[in-house]
Amino acid sequence: MYDYSMFCFFQVKEQCICALWNLTVDEEIREKVADFDILRLLISFLEDDDVNVKEAAGGVLANLALSRSTHKILVEVGVIPKLVRPCFSPYRI
Repeated sequence: MYDYSMFCFFQVKEQCICALWNLTVDEEIREKVADFDILRLLISFLEDDDVNVKEAAGGVLANLALSRSTHKILVEVGVIPKLVRPCFSPYRI
């Protein structure tokens, strides 16, 4: 028997991150989202098994990187190496 509650949980997680991705198009929202705890959570989502969650988390982080005012905290939290690492993956085609 399939556990629909877990399916719904994963869907909600993806939808929430996608909403945040859309919201961070606005520079004012970016500054509010650039919080140490939120950034660490987004970094952890880059390691998620669901590729859609990874993509959405990367999208939020990419949007945050568009604002100079968020650069310092992105560096402090360690976002840059986490975004660059997939570019140098041995499995990259």
